Amino acid sequence: MFDDKPNSIVERGAATPEMMAAAAMAAAGTIALGDFAQRRQAKQSMWDGLKQDLASTATGAANIAMQALNSLEIPMQGLHGMAATTGVLLEGGSLQDALMRGGTVARQPLEQTGKDLGKYVADQTGSAPAAALTDAITNVASPF
Repeated sequence: MFDDKPNSIVERGAATPEMMAAAAMAAAGTIALGDFAQRRQAKQSMWDGLKQDLASTATGAANIAMQALNSLEIPMQGLHGMAATTGVLLEGGSLQDALMRGGTVARQPLEQTGKDLGKYVADQTGSAPAAALTDAITNVASPF
């Protein structure tokens, strides 16, 4: 049977509308924070995957760039070899000596060619700074 009498404070307990609202807000906040943590974890794993993809793409691009630079070093060595051949011919050397010197220069690394040119400049001018500058220019002008 239905009772229309208002409940007494004893039957109602200590719950007030403010406390009930606070409890509801705390429960909703807990649920929301739990969802936030799950969403944050999902986003973090997505960002981790993107970072790995970006790192592998950058590594691949760097490898391609290094291969391109390595392939440019060979023509540069050839140019230095032709310049050495021409230099021997201009100094009055024989064609055979010029071709041998050009072949030697074309086969050696560009760093060695820079050191050789710097030594030649130092022998001709007696200037150590000019030799160092020649070596530096040769290394900077080379693609590698």
